[in-house]
Amino acid sequence: MRVNDAEIVIASDAADVLSDMQDFFAPYHEFLPDHDQSVPLHRFNVIESDAIHDKLSGKTQGEPIRTLRAMKTHHVEIPLDLYRFDDDRVMMTDPWLHLFYIGSRNGGVTTIVGRAPNNSWKGHRGSKTEAAIGLLRLILSTWMWDTIGKGGGSLVHACVMEKDGRAILIAGDKHAGKTTSFLNLASAGHFNIVTNDQALVQVDDASKQLTAAGVPTFIPMRWPTLQPFERLHKFRDRSFCIVQDLAECLDVEIRLQADVVALAFISYNKDLQSPRLTEITAADAARRLDLHQLPLTIDEHLELLGLAPADHSSISYPGLDDLRGLRSVEFETNENVLPQAARMMEQLLVESEDAHANTN
Repeated sequence: MRVNDAEIVIASDAADVLSDMQDFFAPYHEFLPDHDQSVPLHRFNVIESDAIHDKLSGKTQGEPIRTLRAMKTHHVEIPLDLYRFDDDRVMMTDPWLHLFYIGSRNGGVTTIVGRAPNNSWKGHRGSKTEAAIGLLRLILSTWMWDTIGKGGGSLVHACVMEKDGRAILIAGDKHAGKTTSFLNLASAGHFNIVTNDQALVQVDDASKQLTAAGVPTFIPMRWPTLQPFERLHKFRDRSFCIVQDLAECLDVEIRLQADVVALAFISYNKDLQSPRLTEITAADAARRLDLHQLPLTIDEHLELLGLAPADHSSISYPGLDDLRGLRSVEFETNENVLPQAARMMEQLLVESEDAHANTN
């Protein structure tokens, strides 16, 4: 696959690592059949060996050179201790995944070392290992920079669901019901999935149309969220899955992008007996959407491993201050009224489509 004007080649003796890569990024990214000799090549070696892992652990007995901070998710950091591996390379420890990353600023090769699989992680199709997750996180970080840096737009913490060519974007605070609303719309409303957690949004200068494109992400599998959806009970023993898993299970499709005609901002109110819907202005919607934008920066560990693009200053996001023509609402909900809220969102989309058609 090509990322940041270079081609990435993955080598591993674990077939699952290679299939997981293809499953995770498809259909968001095209895989290349052959290497283009005219572009730089970066190779990832993935090793799963208790003996090699234990040997590297012996190199971490002393004090680290320093401790870096990397993003585990868009709101949680993890520490990475940095050690000198040899004259040219550094080694970093990942305490969350129990991995070692070895590489250099000059790039070329990054080696990921994990323990032999022991089923401690139950992820996509049950095959994900710590080393596979570490590999995906490294490539996803550079892929997002490449995609957004070249294409423009803003990265927003939201899910986007599409039906009949039009989409609703749903944003909300953590545990407000965004994922449950997403699952309700897919399972009961037969909405297609654009993205479950992060969206690349853009406003066309001429038409002022807001479009949203999907970003591949891991989906945490929490039993309280899954319990109301019988078809998803098969994921109960998994730590997470990917978008393709949900689309197959719920018999819906994945849309790479869609025109957004409605915005819904979810907040939690434990005392409600039914959802409360409040219309908001375009200016208020723009302000709220801006609060859900995610910063996109290259973590220092990616630079030290030779995975950062040549120009990796923070991306300057375009403004999202012109959302006129979009139906924008706030939903106050709780766990007891989320199915009803999803039905209201579906009706909101229908009404927004009608208004959009009349406007055009």
